[in-house]
Amino acid sequence: MVTEAMAAGKPVIVSTQVGTSEIIQDNVNGIIIDKAKPEEIAKQVEMLINNPKLRKKLGENAYQCVKDDLSWEKYAESVESVFKETLSRKKGGLQ
Repeated sequence: MVTEAMAAGKPVIVSTQVGTSEIIQDNVNGIIIDKAKPEEIAKQVEMLINNPKLRKKLGENAYQCVKDDLSWEKYAESVESVFKETLSRKKGGLQ
């Protein structure tokens, strides 16, 4: 759901305990909190409500991240690269 929100241009708040914190850069394309504490989540949501410029910036950067780094095209290129490298190694080992 995090990447879907990012693709929609929405700012996201994630915990370091969740795997998605690996794609989030704190205060660049989202907000990372140390632990999923309700009071910390509330504090960050309130900050976004009160800071429309930051909210907009995080949302725009989140969208760009998904578009540039997490698209199906990028995924396909990555998989293709792995296949090519594997085949290259296999061919090299057979000679």
